[in-house]
Amino acid sequence: MPPLTDEARRKFEEDQRRLHANPEIRKALLQNLEKYYLKGWIASKIPVLDGWTPLQCMKTPEGRLQLEALINRMEIMDQARPDYLPGFDMNLLRGKLGLPIRNKA
Repeated sequence: MPPLTDEARRKFEEDQRRLHANPEIRKALLQNLEKYYLKGWIASKIPVLDGWTPLQCMKTPEGRLQLEALINRMEIMDQARPDYLPGFDMNLLRGKLGLPIRNKA
């Protein structure tokens, strides 16, 4: 596909901002994010975790460190998310897994 023109990109972003400003849509997106991370993701085999699930990683000190590092990286990567998209609070995931909660700076 050819790259978007500046005008097409601006229109797309405006449309997305309008769409995501709807409280019902934001609520549904956040519910889906919570369901994904707190139910599905924690039981999925993650390649960067050597094919272990996050729940399996919690059983060893090395696995816990590896998992904490991954979640920290995910949190940093989330900072690049467009401001109109809701973010997921990784402390919810940490709490579900029994990892230490990080203070927000």
